[in-house]
Amino acid sequence: MLIKIEDLAPKTHLNFFLPRPLVADNTAVFFRQKDAQTPAPAAALLDIDGVKSCLLTDVLVGVAYNENANKEDVKALVLAELTDYLEEKHPLLPVGENRPDNIELLEALADSFIRPTLNRDKGDVKIISCTDNNLLLQFTGHCAGCPYAQNTLNNVIVRCFKRYVPLLNDIQIKD
Repeated sequence: MLIKIEDLAPKTHLNFFLPRPLVADNTAVFFRQKDAQTPAPAAALLDIDGVKSCLLTDVLVGVAYNENANKEDVKALVLAELTDYLEEKHPLLPVGENRPDNIELLEALADSFIRPTLNRDKGDVKIISCTDNNLLLQFTGHCAGCPYAQNTLNNVIVRCFKRYVPLLNDIQIKD
């Protein structure tokens, strides 16, 4: 079973692209802590020493780990857990609707989908606030003042956030 791994160094974040989704299309769910309602694959990932949080989406699993954790150990253990889970042919995980005010989810989506693209050009985006389903962001690094910033906003950022958090009304960049 082929699982592609994207190492987002120097950040302590890994993306695992699975051959089949764990959740329904256009769905994302974020986990920082394990409780009785946490689905098996997320619970298994959160049990790995050094893993801080995980994001399950229809196209990838994003894992954030502690700076003092051994990245190669985390990578191997996450890969083993995901492979085991996928080989057991579990059905898609049930997921509720994502709330726009869930800043941790928005940050996890940015870490997995948006920041890798921006970081390649030495840029980034900061989440300033989310009030009344309106998201306010700020470009930093080379993205601040970039002539292609509006294109990046529309084709990368809005597309990602609206896909996984459709209740967002408006996404704007602070000048």
